[in-house]
Amino acid sequence: MPEPVPTLTDADRERIRRRYPRSWFARPAGLAGLAVTAVLLLAWLVWAGLDQSTPEVSGRVDRYTISDTHLDVTVSIQRPDPGVRASCLLVASAQNFERVGEVEVVLPPGGEPLVQQDVRVRTFRRASTASLEDCSAG
Repeated sequence: MPEPVPTLTDADRERIRRRYPRSWFARPAGLAGLAVTAVLLLAWLVWAGLDQSTPEVSGRVDRYTISDTHLDVTVSIQRPDPGVRASCLLVASAQNFERVGEVEVVLPPGGEPLVQQDVRVRTFRRASTASLEDCSAG
């Protein structure tokens, strides 16, 4: 025959309530704090994504010719406001990814928003590739 299920008294319920308090998230203040934190984190994430997706200056390497002592590179640099100075770092790398030369490409204020420029990068070893890094305005 099954044992009868004991019934809880008010004293038993109070003892259990004190021993196992309610979760922090079950409280209204805890839920409100969590919601505010989530909204702020989401707002920051959207702002950072939009800010980084539209750089002030962007550039690319269109073509390059390799020599033992230098690279002749054609770069395209775009800036939304042609009245702003723009600069990019042009890096020549060897086959083992070692930097073998670099030069700063500077566009003075004025001109067109999209500028194509030929640049010579002197190298101390034979380079195998060229890339643009750290394009910035100002």
